[in-house]
Formats: sequence, C-alpha cells, structure tokens
Amino acid sequence: MNFSNVPKELSHLNVFLRCASDHSAKNPTITYYCLLHAFQKGLSMTQKSPPIKAFLTTLMDKLEELKRNNSNCEEIANETVGIPYVEQYALKLFDAAYQRDINSDFGPATVKLFLSAATLLDVVSGVGEVGDDVSYHLLIR
Repeated sequence: MNFSNVPKELSHLNVFLRCASDHSAKNPTITYYCLLHAFQKGLSMTQKSPPIKAFLTTLMDKLEELKRNNSNCEEIANETVGIPYVEQYALKLFDAAYQRDINSDFGPATVKLFLSAATLLDVVSGVGEVGDDVSYHLLIR
C-alpha cells in the first residue's frame, strides 16, 4: 500500500497511513480502521483543495475495496465489533512492547510496537467512548 501522494496539508495523517500499510498484508481489519480514521480526520478539514479532495477520494475507494474484499469479516462490516477488536489488538501490541522494554530491549522493533499501539489507541479514541484500559494507556503515553 503506497501513500506517497499525500498532500502537505494532510501530512498529519501519515502516522495512520503508515500503520495501515504495516498491517495491510496480515490484518485487513487494522488497515481498514486506520484508513477510516485518516479519512475522517481529512474530511473534517474546513479547506479542501483539489489535491486534498483527490486524496480523500482515493482513500474512500480503498476503504470500499477493503470492505468489498472482506465482506465476510464481521469486524469490518460492523463497527460495534470492529472497534473493540482494534482496542484489544492495540493493547496486545502495547503489552508486547512493554515486555520488551522491561527486558531492556530498546531496539527499533520495540519502538515500532509502541508507536503502532499508540496509533491504534488514537484510532479507537477517535470513535467515541473508550474503555478504562485505553484511557490508562493514553494517559501514560
């Protein structure tokens, strides 16, 4: 998944797009919700230049493609099931990163795990009410 044509005004979405790309081969649910979050944040911008509109259209097309290709995936079809899935996945990543950290593994893989967990917690917190676990992890981050 390549998002090299992100308009400068949407560069703040790169973290979500990168997370979507990182998970595209193995977890379409995570990819879908990262792209959905990026799309919603981009859509909320008041000024939408033609490049921004074109990029958001590309994102929307990708979301529709993911939904179509994973029509049997309850987590993608139903947000009520999908958001808790993303939350649990984020907490698993956070716990894995934390275990590496307490074992003095401070390498790039640990940093990437923490970053992915934080990004997914942002995705979950952008949807609405979050669980106590997510609130705690957002607070300590």
